[in-house]
Amino acid sequence: MMISRIRLLTLGLLLSLTSLCLATPRDDRDDELAKWAPTKDYYARPFGLVSFNGMTRTSRYTLEWLDRHSKTRDRGSIKFHKDPDVPNEFGPSPADYAGANVAGRPLDIGHQAAYGNHGQSQDEADSTETLANACPQYAGFNRGKWKSLEELNRQQAQRLDVDHLLVFTAPAWIVEADMIHISTIGKHHVWVPTHCIKSVLIFRTDRSIEALCWRLPNDPEASASLDEYLVSIDDAEGDLGLDLWPAFSADDERRFERRAAK
Repeated sequence: MMISRIRLLTLGLLLSLTSLCLATPRDDRDDELAKWAPTKDYYARPFGLVSFNGMTRTSRYTLEWLDRHSKTRDRGSIKFHKDPDVPNEFGPSPADYAGANVAGRPLDIGHQAAYGNHGQSQDEADSTETLANACPQYAGFNRGKWKSLEELNRQQAQRLDVDHLLVFTAPAWIVEADMIHISTIGKHHVWVPTHCIKSVLIFRTDRSIEALCWRLPNDPEASASLDEYLVSIDDAEGDLGLDLWPAFSADDERRFERRAAK
């Protein structure tokens, strides 16, 4: 009996180690992303899903999968291009971003799904360079606090107690003092967001789920800790007009979406 128990424990350990070593098949990842997408008006890309907002000329949202098998990749020169699926009437071009600034503050073409998250292949990394996966971000913010959040998500995905992450990202325009100020750039009048929102679902190996959400001001002076930008899922949904993580059951919604930021 003791030998049988040892064999069972050994088999269980081997199965656990196998699950850590094997990447989730692409079709399973794609099905999971489609299950959690807030809307159905998205384009499937090698990096994940992207929905485009024709009014703002920016990404509406992106949804991507990260796990311990995700590899990082350093960017070379900027290679953003017009998205072939976005109509020319309201599709932005790289020229809209060239030399763009607001009140003298320079703007970057800000990835929503990060290039650095998708180093498994050059094709997957290059798929993040469509302007449907972008919005104007102030250079100091894009290269500072926003980059720190992307790096945090990659670190979360590498934890041994984490199976995978789903990462939702969207630009937002937040009303302050009963007003909203909209700046635009380029011939196509690309809207500059006031904030950028990122939310993750962390699926742990013990089958528990943790939901986190950050709302960061698109501001080159943003300097607070990332924890100070945590908000509830409910708050982010109100900002965006989207139902985040719609595959939650009613009980899960009550448990996760009404949870206050720590």
